[in-house]
Amino acid sequence: MSFTYTPLERCYSEKLDKWFGKKDCFYEFNPGKFVMPLEYSLMARDILDLEVRPDDVWLISFSRTGSTWCQEIMWLIANNLDFEKATSTIQQLRAPLLEGSIYFGDNPEYCRLVGGNSIEYVKGLPSPRFIKSHIPYEQLPTKLHIIKPKIIYMARNPKDICRSYHPHMQMFYGMNVSFEESAKMFCEGKMPLGDVLDHSLEFWKRRDESHILFLKYEDLRSNTKGTIRLIAEFLGKPLTDEEIDKIYDFLTLKKMRDNPSLNMETFTAFHQKNGRRNGGVPFIGDGKIGAWKERMTLEISKMFDDWIEDKTKGTGLQF
Repeated sequence: MSFTYTPLERCYSEKLDKWFGKKDCFYEFNPGKFVMPLEYSLMARDILDLEVRPDDVWLISFSRTGSTWCQEIMWLIANNLDFEKATSTIQQLRAPLLEGSIYFGDNPEYCRLVGGNSIEYVKGLPSPRFIKSHIPYEQLPTKLHIIKPKIIYMARNPKDICRSYHPHMQMFYGMNVSFEESAKMFCEGKMPLGDVLDHSLEFWKRRDESHILFLKYEDLRSNTKGTIRLIAEFLGKPLTDEEIDKIYDFLTLKKMRDNPSLNMETFTAFHQKNGRRNGGVPFIGDGKIGAWKERMTLEISKMFDDWIEDKTKGTGLQF
């Protein structure tokens, strides 16, 4: 598969340049309408050509969908509830973000830990590998769709994603703009990563394939133990009620926030030293369903509702 990339339309690129303090900072990569920095062009081919192993376990999602939580559930199930390692080794080493170098390449601690290249780090992991990505279906490794290892896809209501995405962009990427302005751009699919609904729908229409488990954050939050059981069965590692209770207790919101292997304090400390502020919102959010109501005006909420209805019409996907 080949890929192309072009600058965003001027009306979008000028805004993003201002918000992120960089010139010509984002491009659209196709297929997939993936909005990324130009530097992504240096790794896109390596990602497409990545060797995929049959025993890989992948978690794919848009950003801010609860993927850190879901990834930890998956890793614990597959690693016989090794809580000691889950506490002592950061998740980015146990279950790395494939394209992590493009997000955290300016963070010296991240570069030190993964050797400066997240793709090479993934290549060097022993099997079975646990790999996470926010890349859309069309830009993922070509062999992922041929080898067909286990893939869990995590979706979430776009309104809650947007609400969580704003402070995330402020902390990790230095975005300087109001929530209201960023929400409008998010709804138009021109913020980094592109259109969240396109991202989800590509996996939604493949949800019946035996190697894909499509999950919604809302189900994981409202029926955590039942969803843990579902994930375990999908991974071929059924759990007892007692084991499910242990995972549930280990991954309460407070414990995840207090766990340095999950809360990203290893990386956020660098950004905070360099003056980035996001109003004190922690990397592990509050996890509330419907938290968008705390930030969105009626006008923005209506804009999102119309967009979601239009994009998902006839697909059966609901939030």
